Amino acid sequence: MNLKFRIIFSCSSGYSGHPPERSMIPLDRFQKLDSGHRYLHVLDDVWNREVYKLGRLKVCPQHGGMGSAMLTRTRDKQVTEIMGAGRAYNLNIVEDFFVKEITEARAFSSEKEKPVELSKMVDEIVS
Repeated sequence: MNLKFRIIFSCSSGYSGHPPERSMIPLDRFQKLDSGHRYLHVLDDVWNREVYKLGRLKVCPQHGGMGSAMLTRTRDKQVTEIMGAGRAYNLNIVEDFFVKEITEARAFSSEKEKPVELSKMVDEIVS
């Protein structure tokens, strides 16, 4: 299991250490894992411009719990348009501290205290 997949599993409150059924296609496994859970998905360094594939990923937050979000990092403006980004930030000119602040504000907006393990994951993603 790679690091990003492990991070997704570790955020799930019902994580038993075993991934969903291997016979399911990856997106279906992803959606089953998310179902009813609050999460922050980070799609890092996205270059694929295939509308069909990105469109299927874009609807994932609809399967999650209230407050679920998806952050897509890309250098391709067309990808942000396909993903329907309400807001796009040019991170080349933003220091890591501010990237972390933006991410945490979006991910933890409804929380009084930020969960320590999730805050550490934000540090890993930003750095």
